[in-house]
Amino acid sequence: MKRLKRLKTWIIKDNISRKNYYNREINKLILKSLLSNNQNNSQNISRIYWTHLFNKYGKYSSLGYQRKGCQFSGTGRSVFTQFKGSRHHVKHLAVSGFLPGMRKASF
Repeated sequence: MKRLKRLKTWIIKDNISRKNYYNREINKLILKSLLSNNQNNSQNISRIYWTHLFNKYGKYSSLGYQRKGCQFSGTGRSVFTQFKGSRHHVKHLAVSGFLPGMRKASF
């Protein structure tokens, strides 16, 4: 019972962190481009300002720190990256007809 509760809380936390990542991704890319384009020494003050804003995001807001687990069950093994689900859930969705074009031999 405790394991099930932990998995549910992990799924909720993982969904929140993924939403935060997608919300911050555009801002981080804009700041990265501003940092790479400011090569002149005359714009050193603006470069410091952009660096300060970029460092506020922290390293845990990047995609590399997102756990690659199933979005439905929370398991970390045999996850299809296209569907963000484990093989059990992808099979269930394919048999139910939610994934058109997949047959039993496909997975």
